[in-house]
Amino acid sequence: MGIAPSPAAVSEEELAAALDLIEARSVDSLDEIPGLTDRYAQALADVVDAKLHALDLARPAELARGPHPIDLMDMLQQSVRDARADRGETEDTPSTSRTRPPGHRPGRDPPRARV
Repeated sequence: MGIAPSPAAVSEEELAAALDLIEARSVDSLDEIPGLTDRYAQALADVVDAKLHALDLARPAELARGPHPIDLMDMLQQSVRDARADRGETEDTPSTSRTRPPGHRPGRDPPRARV
């Protein structure tokens, strides 16, 4: 038992219709396809023409760059400062939130002291 489909019976009429369709949809040149613009071929022709005539080629426009990368740590720290300011706390005021021992991970028991 293989992966390939089992052979199908194809009539001469079906085969001729398939070949006719392929022939009707085939072109000898991309120029025969209406509305198709081959930008690569045009750019290549421009390069060849410029080299033949010793012309300077226009450099492509620099890619548009998005906004500067966001520093998530800065955003987090700003969010903490804003939350403290909303509660009337200053940077020197200790937070009223519960403090956890160093190394504590949520959902786990706190680390035990070694003896």
